[in-house]
Amino acid sequence: MLKVTDRGRAALQEWLGDPEFVPVEARERGILKLWFGGQPDVLAPVQVDEHRRTLRSYEELADEVGELLTPGQREALEFGIRYERMMVDFWAWVRQREDRTSTDS
Repeated sequence: MLKVTDRGRAALQEWLGDPEFVPVEARERGILKLWFGGQPDVLAPVQVDEHRRTLRSYEELADEVGELLTPGQREALEFGIRYERMMVDFWAWVRQREDRTSTDS
């Protein structure tokens, strides 16, 4: 059985109490592929489907065990849900934009 030492507990409390903002480094492969010239019409459909799948799994988790989570755990799960919704919206926009720009040519 693993135990947290007093020193470890103190380090955890110090880390939890530190409000410092550290910018997120987003490393979404699909976004990187867009940046470097990936084809939106190839990327967007797969990205929308995968982010929808992940969103459904997070929403199911919230429905199944949401009331058992601590407030912080539920908030972290809500972040995941909101992030996946944003990614679905973004990739749907990319797909729509690609359809629109390809018909303008």
